[in-house]
Amino acid sequence: MELIKTVVRLSLSEAFNPWLGMREIIRTLGEQPKAEIEGPPIVMDLKKKKQRLTIRVRAIELEQEGIISLEESSVAALDKMTQGNSVSKFSEVKRVSHEAIYIDRYALPFHELLILFKNRFLRASELTEACTDVGLIFDQAENDAVKHYEFGPMAKEQLLSTFLIWPRDGLPDNFVFLLLKYELRKAFVFDAEYMRTFLTTANDWEANQAGWVFSQLKEKGA
Repeated sequence: MELIKTVVRLSLSEAFNPWLGMREIIRTLGEQPKAEIEGPPIVMDLKKKKQRLTIRVRAIELEQEGIISLEESSVAALDKMTQGNSVSKFSEVKRVSHEAIYIDRYALPFHELLILFKNRFLRASELTEACTDVGLIFDQAENDAVKHYEFGPMAKEQLLSTFLIWPRDGLPDNFVFLLLKYELRKAFVFDAEYMRTFLTTANDWEANQAGWVFSQLKEKGA
């Protein structure tokens, strides 16, 4: 299996400080005491690092491609988020998530990979037999955490057009796609050590689940 991309997102209870100042101007000068501010995201691409940083009014997101490992990705994400908090202190974080995208290569044409997937995970029916593509989505809620899975056969063109920002050489034509997201729905004040612990927990779960999910398909002798 290959790690293709990671995404870290922080959702905040209040807007970033620069937007809060603008909101006060609108509320005061526009005589709209309950006005809330909205606006398009600010997107910054660090092409050499294959990173994209997206800042929204109440959220910040870091996408990374071309990383070697979850650990490498998380070190870079923690550094970026800590820097952001140091220059403009975040409001209370109400939700944080880490996402990892993997692929697993198979020497099979797409239609054979689709059949393999149906046979392993789906009960035969008129609907499943007629399907020309399929994917599974699962969520597991455990206390404050939500564990999300998206899993299925995929062609290279879909990965490049839907999930990746930068072109990537060496991709197979067909493969099994797996997106894992570990999300914590618990409010906290941003702290580097708290984030480090969260990322370690997310990474451990993602690495273990990726190996387990792909092994389920190969149990049928693929």
